[in-house]
Amino acid sequence: MATARYRWVVLGVGTAAQGCVSAAMFSVAVLAPELRQEFQLTIAETGIVLAAFTIGMTPTLLPWGLLADRIGERIVLPLGLGASALVLAAVGLSRDFEELVVLLAAAGALSASVNAASGRAVMQWFGPEE
Repeated sequence: MATARYRWVVLGVGTAAQGCVSAAMFSVAVLAPELRQEFQLTIAETGIVLAAFTIGMTPTLLPWGLLADRIGERIVLPLGLGASALVLAAVGLSRDFEELVVLLAAAGALSASVNAASGRAVMQWFGPEE
């Protein structure tokens, strides 16, 4: 019985982690006007800032998935999410455009762990019919 309830915990944790990553990714768009003013960004630079998180995330999805297969999602998910949170905190201290883009890309690269690990965890606890 405890195992049946645990799968809902896994789903809840996975959903919460995905929500955190989505909030981080989409908050950049909400902050775009303020970022543009603070960093004196052109429209093109603003577009780069808006894409930086996703640009960092895309090439790291496969490596995070392979790592989750090797060491398990219980380690990969909190490791990547925690490291991403630290990098996102550093984003607030960015001094220029280049640093902002690099830190957002790094946060995205670390956040990709959530996509790989949470999906894998949920699929293991729920059957195809669910």
